Amino acid sequence: QFHYSLAELRRRFSFGVWVLLESLATWVNTWAGTFVLGALMSSYYVGLYKTSTNVCASVMSVFTSAVIPIAFSALSRVQGDDERFESILLKMQRYLAMCIIPVSFCCLVYRHALTLLLLGGQWDETELFIGLWMFTGCINVVFGYMCSEAYRAKGRPSLCVFVQVAYLVPFLPCLYVSATLGYGYVSVVMPALCIVLAVINLTVLKISLGVSPRRMIMNVWRVFVQSLIAVLPGIVVTALTDSLAVEVATAAFSVLIYLVLLFKCRGTREEACSLLDRLGLRKLVLAVRRALRRG
Repeated sequence: QFHYSLAELRRRFSFGVWVLLESLATWVNTWAGTFVLGALMSSYYVGLYKTSTNVCASVMSVFTSAVIPIAFSALSRVQGDDERFESILLKMQRYLAMCIIPVSFCCLVYRHALTLLLLGGQWDETELFIGLWMFTGCINVVFGYMCSEAYRAKGRPSLCVFVQVAYLVPFLPCLYVSATLGYGYVSVVMPALCIVLAVINLTVLKISLGVSPRRMIMNVWRVFVQSLIAVLPGIVVTALTDSLAVEVATAAFSVLIYLVLLFKCRGTREEACSLLDRLGLRKLVLAVRRALRRG
């Protein structure tokens, strides 16, 4: 016999409506900058802003598209087991942080070379914005994006909507004021607001799901320290020269330093090897472990 459950329809429709509202709120947050800058500044600066954000989003999507859907699926399977849920959430956050945090530091320090390689010399006016937006955007991915996936995996997309609406409260006035002052202020204020979004997400995560923000921060602190140490040579070099070749060579050296620190540190070695193994790079894992034993 045929059977149709109206109760199941109501449950699924309720979930879908909240997801739709979240998409709408995210769209407003994404395009508000373009609308406000378009009303207060010339098309030249709107082009700088939109092109910069598109480039940064493309770089970050390389990592988020590979990890975020997997995290949502894994978290959804254990949504009724709070202990396993938190364990998987923290593990996926570590995996994401090991990939994207060093990228954020490199993009900030080597922003001049990044802008030249991706856009060309005529875009130097927006290199500060690209560097800061990549840095704070990656931090927001590690904390804010993971929180959003946790809300949805628990079947509470309404929390995602609340976060996006709450973010509009400081976002719109700060954006308006900075746009009236000039693009230089926009280059600093807009990236700073990404940190505000991460703080809102961590606060809501603590109140709604009981996951400690301190634990999430301590979960990835080693990666932050390793990334900072890795780019120290770049900070010195970029202060002394504007040579593209020198900056690219120093950036490669920074990547090498980070990988050495990642696999030498006992707190991140096993997670890094596990990540490589999950990516199908088992031979590389074995080679790394043999090199560590010899060392």
